[in-house]
Amino acid sequence: MLAINDIWAKSSSGDEKGESLVEHTHKVLSVLAQLRQRSPYLSSLAESPRLWHWAFWSCFLHDLGKSARRFQFYLRGQAPYWQHRHEIFSLAFMQVFQFDENDLPWIIAGIASHHKDAREIIEGRYDLLLEPEDLALDELKNEIEEETVHCLIIWLMQSPADWIKRNGFDSVDIPEKKSESDITNFIQRIPETIMESLRKYNNLIRIIQQKPSASFENQAAIILRGLVVQADHMASAGAPELKTVSFPESKELAIRLGIKVSDWRSHQNYASLAKGSIVLSAPTGSGKTEAALLWAHNQQVDSGVQQHLIYILPYQASLNAIYKRFKEIIGCEIALIHGRSLQAIYQELQNKGYTKKEMEIIARRSNDLARLHQPPLWCTTPYQLLRSAYRLPGYESLWTFMAGALVVIDEVHAYEPSRLGMFMALLSELQERWGINLCVMTATMPGWLKTILLSLVEVELPVDTELFRTFQRHRIEIVKGNILSPKVHRFIRQEVLSGNSVLIGVNTVKTAQKIKDILDGTLGKDRVILIHSRFTARDRLIKETDIWEKLSSNIEKRQPIVVVATQVIEVSLDLDFDTIITEPAPLEALIQRFGRVNRRGKKGIVPVRVLTQSISDEKVYDADLVSRAVSLLLENNNCIIDELKINDWLNEVYAGTEDKFTNEVLRHKEEFQTSCLKTLRAFDSSPTLAERFDELFDNTEVLPQCLENEFGQLYEKSVIEAKGLLVPISWKQLQRNRNLVAWNEEWSLRIIDKPYNSNRGLTL
Repeated sequence: MLAINDIWAKSSSGDEKGESLVEHTHKVLSVLAQLRQRSPYLSSLAESPRLWHWAFWSCFLHDLGKSARRFQFYLRGQAPYWQHRHEIFSLAFMQVFQFDENDLPWIIAGIASHHKDAREIIEGRYDLLLEPEDLALDELKNEIEEETVHCLIIWLMQSPADWIKRNGFDSVDIPEKKSESDITNFIQRIPETIMESLRKYNNLIRIIQQKPSASFENQAAIILRGLVVQADHMASAGAPELKTVSFPESKELAIRLGIKVSDWRSHQNYASLAKGSIVLSAPTGSGKTEAALLWAHNQQVDSGVQQHLIYILPYQASLNAIYKRFKEIIGCEIALIHGRSLQAIYQELQNKGYTKKEMEIIARRSNDLARLHQPPLWCTTPYQLLRSAYRLPGYESLWTFMAGALVVIDEVHAYEPSRLGMFMALLSELQERWGINLCVMTATMPGWLKTILLSLVEVELPVDTELFRTFQRHRIEIVKGNILSPKVHRFIRQEVLSGNSVLIGVNTVKTAQKIKDILDGTLGKDRVILIHSRFTARDRLIKETDIWEKLSSNIEKRQPIVVVATQVIEVSLDLDFDTIITEPAPLEALIQRFGRVNRRGKKGIVPVRVLTQSISDEKVYDADLVSRAVSLLLENNNCIIDELKINDWLNEVYAGTEDKFTNEVLRHKEEFQTSCLKTLRAFDSSPTLAERFDELFDNTEVLPQCLENEFGQLYEKSVIEAKGLLVPISWKQLQRNRNLVAWNEEWSLRIIDKPYNSNRGLTL
């Protein structure tokens, strides 16, 4: 007599028996219940009261097709992979229950789509223009024994009521079973049932395709597939129980930070009381991150739901720093998601007593769970969210995760207009139709940017003028010449010998490398740290840690060193230099660079020095904006910067050009809405859009040829550690150097014949 647990859903691993269909299905439904607990508002969001009913039955039935004889042989290593799709064979079991005709297409869609897009099923292997015999559906009757059918039908009849009750699916009902004759003729009816089911799936897709992307039908389909796929993937990965996070209220957060409640600044108090989406302006170093957490707490209190939080920053270095900080003060699982997050997590495990193998296992596990959307708090870049609109595989799960979230956009000024336009379009869509709340924060906000933001977020928190006045920390000093001037190097040497730490801000990697070479000769390599984007992940993380340990703002005595840095130093790094000398740049960028100097204002008023010329700009910045910034600063030479007037300065810099930047943002916003958001449909990832995403956002990575031997040695021990030797470069840089790049088939990566060392990085 066949036992239900003899039917497997997963193959064996080592000495362990394969996972049974019953066990896997139970795990999937358990995850679905956790997703419902985390996001109970999804059904009302899509105006689909039957959503959880569809999702439950889709998950309950999704893997029944694995009962096929040859699939069972495959799982046991006794046969090659089966040519038919198991999820399509699962549709044969739709004949067991008398589902409501309105529910049936949705449940079928949830089952049929849990691995492949619709076109791969209906226009590929199971083309509905063909006859059943041409699709080889008749042969499926030979793939299941009567004993197996009998065993499964008994299980299907007996278990749903208990599982519905156990997992709290109060909105799910159990349909009546089909007639005895239908069940008796189950095997004979397999081809017919599958064909009917595929037609219903195809009809649902046609309905969705004919409606606007903003239709509730399309939104419900996206959420349904997102839920089923995420539940299945998390269950298969053995993910721990989904947790929600309750963000600390004012008093508790103060205790965790070691401060008094009375120490909260006004913008933090305003944020702790604000409801809904907000725009917040406060000086660099004044505690905007804490304000965001207080805002998040109040949203949870107001909604009665522990929404998850997505914290967005533009640069990897600042994300790594905020990730570590949140781990210390929040006390929940946190996802770090960016292009090098796996290496960052691996590096963080150094010196904690783990073996390399253990570090790799832990880092991969953490990275995998992050990308499965398991943690309730994300630290990521906007580009990870934009993946959803470009319909990269898994996009429905990402939309489902983003729905109802609390989203913090920190340093919103840092994006150039084209990227900002796309991001604004996505945020607008998420706010209008997907129930998110936004907290948009910046220290610098020109009028044109403020206008755009307030079209998205209506509430601007009051600006504390007194706070801005108390943050007077810097005096402008204009230095004629460029960064290669001998007098500049003499000044740097004098500052270091006087015991001061110096930040040198430059606009390009090429310039940064030149300055590093010169200062190594005058100060010694130990006193000069170079940081830019073209280091290996291993070297960059070591440098970031070194800088943090020497110059973190919470350290009383800092070391007299020089840090030569490109834009990677500008945003949200809690560093505290004694002074800076920087190449000219747009005013926002300069203000951010100044924000790494005298961060807490404990040193009185310190000089921030700006050169009048730059070298090797390579069109990094808008030349007119740079020129205007320098002219304005010249007018205020030797003046103390009044932080309250910075936005007035920005408006002066942008005077007469506001329409240019506003129109560029709006143009890209509209283009993004037309090409991506208005074409968004469920069950339909897009290879064409995926290629455009790579061109727009993705850098690629190369292995310097001089590190090839070391890579090979590390690859045998730890793939993560080996990949820590890759260096990011842009697609344009790759094309310019394509004659020096070779493809390595074994490692599936590009090797570049260009100099690299840990002091200077990759030289192009």
